[in-house]
Amino acid sequence: MTDALLRLRMTFLMAMCASVVVFLAVAGTTSMPLDGDLLRQVAAHVESQVDHPARVHLAPRNGRLALEVRYVPSAERLSRDATAQLENRIMEQAMIRYPGFIEEVLVEAVAPEDLLAGRTGPGDQSQVGRAADLRRRLDAEGILAYGDYHWPVKARMLPWKYLLIHHSAADSGSVEIIDRGHRKRGPSWKGIGYDFVIGNGQGAGDGEVRETFRWTDQEEGAHAGVVLYNQQAVGICLIGNFSSRDELASEWKRLRRSGEPPEPCEPSPEQMESLRFLAVYLLLKLNLEPDCILRHCQVKPDICPGGNFPTAEFLAGVRKDLKRLRSGR
Repeated sequence: MTDALLRLRMTFLMAMCASVVVFLAVAGTTSMPLDGDLLRQVAAHVESQVDHPARVHLAPRNGRLALEVRYVPSAERLSRDATAQLENRIMEQAMIRYPGFIEEVLVEAVAPEDLLAGRTGPGDQSQVGRAADLRRRLDAEGILAYGDYHWPVKARMLPWKYLLIHHSAADSGSVEIIDRGHRKRGPSWKGIGYDFVIGNGQGAGDGEVRETFRWTDQEEGAHAGVVLYNQQAVGICLIGNFSSRDELASEWKRLRRSGEPPEPCEPSPEQMESLRFLAVYLLLKLNLEPDCILRHCQVKPDICPGGNFPTAEFLAGVRKDLKRLRSGR
């Protein structure tokens, strides 16, 4: 065997070895733990790389999360080859940002009206409608990644020990409306006192979950009326008044209001599904048990969140979800 042939074979062997190393390196990342913060970076990067209207969001797929990219191709790129090239570029960019995640990237070209109709943001109706589906189909890792993606934290996590449930005691409302009201209470109020608000369709989407600066910046709350629970409890407020008929009558009398009190109401199914998903996410993230979920009336003499709040049903559902997720079944 000549030296030239030997060198050629050695070069070929080294190239093969390098290919195997690269394959193993990439394949080994396919089981990477999901990371909500990294997923958010991937989504932002992909959107910046697509020179067309696009929306990126998360969806359940085979028990994990998939990154769904829906975009509108321009007229000159409606050909099959051009569309395929753009989809490959999107997938390559996702792969660069999140190695091993390529199997979980779904790319779809849609018409402009379909993109506008497809509500895919963290507070859109499509997400709310999928709350139960997400809760049933995702494992604990997927739920944590989904929550971290939509409700990011930018500061060191405080040592939370409880989740405290409230109602707004008003027919309509939103994060912005409550924030304005709380600021009017005086200069000591930084703004809205809750960490999360769940809309009822009047002022905010029905079941829409919005985090506030209290959660994002990890600041103590201003919602419990008790210093200890402001410091240790994540405040979650559902828009609406869920007081029972007797509670409403008593409140009407106490305030000396004229006329008849309003008809009692309950949280909407969308609100309860979103609350259940949010509670499960927070209990997993904070390593807490369902017994750590409290109603406002349990820590301060108050009727909040009202006698029509379905406490027993809600807690039973959360316990069922946590048992499944923590057992890995």
